[in-house]
Amino acid sequence: MSNLSLFLRMVKQAWVVILAFVIICASLGGIITRLIYKPEYTVTQVFTIELAQNPFANSATVSDNQLSKTVPSLLCSDVFLDFMQEYIEQSGVKGSFMVTSLDNTNIFYLTAKSNSNDNAKIIINEIQKHYSEIANKIIGESSMKFIAPSGESALPSNTPNYTGGIALGGLFAIILSIAYFGLKAYFTDTVSDVDDISELGENLLLGSIHRAYHKSRSGEGKEEKNRIPLVTDSTAQLKFCQEISTISAKTDVKCKIEGYKTILVTSTLSGEGKSSLSLNLACDLADKGKRVAIVDFDLRSPCIAQRLGITKINTSLTDALHSKSNDILTPTSVHNLYFVGNLQSVSAQLTKKDYALLSVNLEALKSRFDYVIIDTPPSDFLSDSADIGELCDAFIYVIAQNSVSKARILRTLSSFDTSKCEMLGYVINFA
Repeated sequence: MSNLSLFLRMVKQAWVVILAFVIICASLGGIITRLIYKPEYTVTQVFTIELAQNPFANSATVSDNQLSKTVPSLLCSDVFLDFMQEYIEQSGVKGSFMVTSLDNTNIFYLTAKSNSNDNAKIIINEIQKHYSEIANKIIGESSMKFIAPSGESALPSNTPNYTGGIALGGLFAIILSIAYFGLKAYFTDTVSDVDDISELGENLLLGSIHRAYHKSRSGEGKEEKNRIPLVTDSTAQLKFCQEISTISAKTDVKCKIEGYKTILVTSTLSGEGKSSLSLNLACDLADKGKRVAIVDFDLRSPCIAQRLGITKINTSLTDALHSKSNDILTPTSVHNLYFVGNLQSVSAQLTKKDYALLSVNLEALKSRFDYVIIDTPPSDFLSDSADIGELCDAFIYVIAQNSVSKARILRTLSSFDTSKCEMLGYVINFA
């Protein structure tokens, strides 16, 4: 499967998480915007320039027209800004200022910005005080004269840019999500699609299983609706039944050709769907007229009996290892299907003698049944699967999508190399 396709699949599967992450980051963006927000107050002072040689000039004179062009340029020049900045800093305040003029007049507007109105006024006063030190060199001896009270506002002239902060936070989350899933898709080495099976072995795909639920029935609880059904259930979805039927048919054909009767089902890790496949494979074969015994050999986490609704058995699997009687078989609600296993977990480690007795019991079951399906523990943690494999004809390997690396799967499969147990194929679980 291409990295792009895998990336899109990951994003589709995790869209709820991504959406939640975007909302959280957008909210944090708004909060951070508020925390770093610094209110800015603006004070405007109207002034005029008095020239020493013409102190009473009115606003209509040529000198005033010239001043209206010269003074703003002077007071906004880099030289004047750098010059005044030193005095402003000495006053202990921070801020900025700018000068504009009323066209063709000797009337100007000095606007100062700082974190308070008082500090803005300090900046204006500092400019008035030191204006002549540099202006006299350019326009001659002159002075600034305030001609109206300063204008100020009780509210800040700027507001927090919440929209920008929220947008940046959401954009950050989207970029981070794309980067995470992009890198994960690029470096992943798991089985993501049926095409990946070719890297594990040619012509070894038995089939795939997608997520399936019971058909909705009134009065059912959520847990019952979400439980993976058995193919023999009347409420099982058609697509799910068809997928199991395909796997069952391929298994039956291969086993008939090779004469296999005992089939082990395993996986690398727990939770990959091997028990569900074991049970549904057994149910489908039995439903097609085969006599089938299903053996739950996952001693530490038995679940087959519960799935079949069995609450009482004749003989537990651990006791059955020392028994050759017919009591080891427990009938199930599925016609032609019998159960062998435990109701409760067992932590005891099996000995060589136990395996020898198991071999005898399996031979006895083979003589009575068309197929014996054996559900085992995960192969990567325990050696039970490989040890039982020595007693079986063939095995099916279940792989959950994107659950484990291909290298790990191949390493786990190598434990079967020395046994006579042949591989029937892989089943990919997309559930």
